[in-house]
Amino acid sequence: MIEDLPKSLEIDVSLFINRAIIQKAPFFKNAGEIFIREVIQHLQPTVFLPNDYIIRRGEHGDCMYFLSKGDAEVLVGDKQVATLRSGSPFGEMALVQNEKRMASVRAIGYCDVYRLLRDDFDALRKKYPEFDAQVQQVIVGRMKETQARMPTSDDASAGKDAS
Repeated sequence: MIEDLPKSLEIDVSLFINRAIIQKAPFFKNAGEIFIREVIQHLQPTVFLPNDYIIRRGEHGDCMYFLSKGDAEVLVGDKQVATLRSGSPFGEMALVQNEKRMASVRAIGYCDVYRLLRDDFDALRKKYPEFDAQVQQVIVGRMKETQARMPTSDDASAGKDAS
């Protein structure tokens, strides 16, 4: 139904509906109105049925997702490690780092999802230097968080000494 509207009205409606979920993603936090309007023009709506895989572990990260409605589970192997709720962005790190997916994401119920493809994401980074800087800052922060959670060789040897 939205596609039948004039383009400017279609963007306004999409902006009203999706702004909050886009700005939840760390990459898009504090983004301006013009930038968000452009992002919305690149989003591709997709519907997933219960138990459909949205992402499969090991796939190449060629897009990121925004969960508009529904719930999904994050799986590592057969183990559920997290639950994604409406409004959750996911899949962005494999996209940015050009890596394979580290976990699978499966729809629990019916899920409305928006997808942002790599080509569009990269075009936005080139067009908006401040967005690219935000992406770089988030990547550095996430890498530091990951390193902080990893045991050091000193921790491993201390554990051996204690036993």
